[in-house]
Amino acid sequence: NLQVFDRLPRPKRLTHIANGMPRAMDAPAPDRAALGLRPEALILGLATRAIDSKGWHQAVRLTQKLNMAGYTADLLLIGEGPAADSIRKEAPPHVFQLGQVNNLQAYLGLLDIGLLPSYFRGESLPLVLIDMMAQGVPIIASEIGEIPWMLTGGENPAGLLVPLTDDGIDEHMLLSHAIALTDPGLRSKLRQGAISRFNSEFEIGLMLSRYMRLYGGATL
Repeated sequence: NLQVFDRLPRPKRLTHIANGMPRAMDAPAPDRAALGLRPEALILGLATRAIDSKGWHQAVRLTQKLNMAGYTADLLLIGEGPAADSIRKEAPPHVFQLGQVNNLQAYLGLLDIGLLPSYFRGESLPLVLIDMMAQGVPIIASEIGEIPWMLTGGENPAGLLVPLTDDGIDEHMLLSHAIALTDPGLRSKLRQGAISRFNSEFEIGLMLSRYMRLYGGATL
């Protein structure tokens, strides 16, 4: 996204203000059994525009590998697009497609692990990761755009990073991280890091106050 400055002059002043999101507190939690999720399953989830480069097929393959290795894992896919259509036709086991949902954070609150195995060239600061952190979800995401700063820029990390490869992401590392997060202790540590990171950087009131300071102390 910074390539625009290859052909235009850079501004004399650049200020970094992260997007903010409210924490959804009152949305009713979806019923796991009604969604078809197994009671004992580790719940993984991905919520994006459903295009190949957002990692939908990588998330499905990860779920298949975990189950083949003896880990009980179910995957929630939230969003629509060509990748969703393709996966729907394949009907892989333990994968549940929800399409578009209105109360996204309520569904994200079900997750044991949030996924964003993206290799989308324009990835910058994905809002879905902020939604996940708002709900204290441990995250595995690719090392692209602002994601490393989002997840590991504070004292306590909110997630684990997966490097890119020439044709996507390192799926061996993706699997390794997912297996590591079958440990409840590690998930608890990252859950606390996610909440801390949200409160210190991404709560919507912080974004508003930073804009007001930038524009000379204007008040609402």
